[in-house]
Amino acid sequence: MLLTNLANRVQPIIRYDVGDLVLIKPGHCGCGNPAPALLVEGRTSDVLTFPTADGNGHVDVPPLAFGSTLDRTPGVGLFQIVQAAPTRLSVRLLPAPGADAGEVQEAALKGIGEVLTGLGLAHVTVEPAGEPPRQTAGGKFRVVVPLPPTQAMRPNPGSPLDQGS
Repeated sequence: MLLTNLANRVQPIIRYDVGDLVLIKPGHCGCGNPAPALLVEGRTSDVLTFPTADGNGHVDVPPLAFGSTLDRTPGVGLFQIVQAAPTRLSVRLLPAPGADAGEVQEAALKGIGEVLTGLGLAHVTVEPAGEPPRQTAGGKFRVVVPLPPTQAMRPNPGSPLDQGS
């Protein structure tokens, strides 16, 4: 999202990138404000980067790709997808009250796998984390936790993409 603030005539802020990915909601806000309502989908820094199956490139996947799938998965109360390695995702789930945890986990992992396969990333492993989503030290909740940029394109040790690095 880019913001422009012309209130300060001495030094206006023009096209400031706040780093958020947003969608404009259809219709107006339920509070009655006539301005367009926004849905914050995540941070641009939360994009996951995976090596291609042949190791000759990469595929960037925004949080929305997984969020839209898991938001439609019955019984998911809260989720967090952690990129544990360049080709491995760990999924933290908190089922909704009354939902069967095993069924929710199975449906969520299947949905994520289908998204990855549709993007040509069937070689990426998806596994349950066995723990609920975590907040950052600052108290914020991140839907997606990518690898640090220095680790993002290294293959998993022992994987078919590992060439001895």
